[in-house]
Amino acid sequence: MTLADALAGLPPSESEWDGRVSLGLPDAALTLDALAEGGTALDALVAAKRNGVKGGDDKLGCAYLTGELSWTLGKLLGGLWLTGWHVQHANPATIAITLRPVSWVENGDCRISQVIDLHIDPSGLTCGSDDPQHLARAMVDLHQGVITALSRSTGLGQAAQWRLVGDGLSGALLESGKALGRLPRAIDLGRSFLADRASRLSSPQTEFIEVYLPGPTLSDSQHAGDWFLLRGGCCRFYTSENGEYCTTCVLRKREDQITRLQAYLGELAAAEHCAE
Repeated sequence: MTLADALAGLPPSESEWDGRVSLGLPDAALTLDALAEGGTALDALVAAKRNGVKGGDDKLGCAYLTGELSWTLGKLLGGLWLTGWHVQHANPATIAITLRPVSWVENGDCRISQVIDLHIDPSGLTCGSDDPQHLARAMVDLHQGVITALSRSTGLGQAAQWRLVGDGLSGALLESGKALGRLPRAIDLGRSFLADRASRLSSPQTEFIEVYLPGPTLSDSQHAGDWFLLRGGCCRFYTSENGEYCTTCVLRKREDQITRLQAYLGELAAAEHCAE
């Protein structure tokens, strides 16, 4: 199976907020190798992410950039893995990104955010065995240079960024597993590298967890239970203007996370019930 065939088997994007993937490197795209050199191009990406959040600083911009890059690459490589195309090696010189503006409304004000799209030279991705270490190693290889440069320019530590990469790949696997009907395989794959202490993606805090609505209320709803990811890293949204800890943030206590996730499931189930 060629890479193009494997890409065609991935679920289509359902939201303009999803990163898009295309083959070939357009002139305007920045390779991950080029970003690893630092400088104005990388600074501009940090600023684009920082400016999308009121009161955000460079560390927040860095966390947002690392988190989104890892999520987008995780959706690509993790999705391919679950369809049977197992990445063995990924060359950061042959994967590039561009930014795509997406508009949205907050309190009546029109806002613009920049979404990362991926562009791939197929020669830079090779397929191999289904050893999960290959997937984790490919993600490390693609992020290593960028994380080093970001840590130097923004002051956000590398360890904090690697936790975001582990979260990004784990969350991407969870979503792809649901979309492809391969959720158990996706969770097993994520848990394998999260538990590997030799991997930079290892994280004892990151955890796949199944949450149910308490009691019999709306128990027949498809939203009575679902799988979620409790993250080991932090996007630093709480440091922005009127910011707070995200629902699955590592800085929240477990009981608080579960309560909030149950409330979310309850809202989904109630909306489903009203629509019937």
